[in-house]
Amino acid sequence: MRKDIKDFVRYSIGLCMFLTLLYACKPKTDDAEPDSQKVRSVFLQNIGQNYITPKFEALKTYTSTMVQASDSLKQTVNLKHLIALQTAYDQAYMKYLELDAFRFGAFKDPAFNLSLHDYVATMPCSTAFIESKIKNHIFNTGDYHFSTRGFAALDYLLYDHGGIQDSVLNRLSKSDRMIYLHKNCMYIDSIVGLFHSNWKSSAANFASDASLSPNSTLNQLFNSFLMSYEIAMDNKVKIPAGLDASNVGVSAPEKVEAYFAGNSKVYLRQHVASLYKVWKGETGSNTSIGFDDLILTQVKDSILVKTVFQSFDKVLTSIDALPQERLDVLIVNNNTVVQNVYNNMVELNKHLKTETASVLGLSLTYNSNDGD
Repeated sequence: MRKDIKDFVRYSIGLCMFLTLLYACKPKTDDAEPDSQKVRSVFLQNIGQNYITPKFEALKTYTSTMVQASDSLKQTVNLKHLIALQTAYDQAYMKYLELDAFRFGAFKDPAFNLSLHDYVATMPCSTAFIESKIKNHIFNTGDYHFSTRGFAALDYLLYDHGGIQDSVLNRLSKSDRMIYLHKNCMYIDSIVGLFHSNWKSSAANFASDASLSPNSTLNQLFNSFLMSYEIAMDNKVKIPAGLDASNVGVSAPEKVEAYFAGNSKVYLRQHVASLYKVWKGETGSNTSIGFDDLILTQVKDSILVKTVFQSFDKVLTSIDALPQERLDVLIVNNNTVVQNVYNNMVELNKHLKTETASVLGLSLTYNSNDGD
């Protein structure tokens, strides 16, 4: 073969190899976005179908059971019926906490811009206002005094801070108080029923917008998730323990969650653990796509994923490590251990709100007053 032809062939082969290598090294921007979009859609489908739907159905079942138990207690005020209602309340509230991360879409009343949380889980309750309403035979579901009804009001009406069941029975033997309790149970069940219906009619569209725009389902879920976490961090730990920057050292142990029943630590753990499940997309199904998978798909940041996992575990471990005393008692007698829980929660919050939002390209659309 002639030398010039050989040189041309070598040149052609070399050029082809160079172009092939160049193409292989080029970032596949066109392919990366569809893959991320697909994972985001699967994540929302998993959360909607395998997490929200079964838990919402279970919550409605528990609130209905709660109404039935209150019917029995209203007919006959005795210890058996009181314990049955206390148990039903506890089961319903524990199930509600699994859904607290959702405060948008079907979980929000567009007419008043209020969420299911606002209607049934505002805390702490206003004991003085509740007593005033009972005295004046008022149970008004049309006002905005949510601190007079919902789960926090049940905690006050169903329990004695000293754990004396006879004291609760004596108070409930008065018809006005029993009527107020019964109406509150029916109110919770009715509100949960309305929002459950909203969910059932809109569930099919939950995963329809998995984009990163501020009003997308994904971005709203992320913001709602963060709001729920900061409520747990601030209202259930920081403020009661006197760790608020605007009021440092002034504790308010009576403002802990479930102050009268004494279940504050149990409910705090349930709240955080439920958010952890949402983060991981842990639904009990074969599909387990969570926020961690979004991070790995979009930016392959395994370090951040590991950090968030460790931080969640650290918060839960610190809650589990709290002494046996009630949380309100610990705030008074051993505040340092409560501060440790709060410090761990603050650390996790930074990983979630700042770092996760940044790597996923999500935007914060709510007003956070935590100083981060």
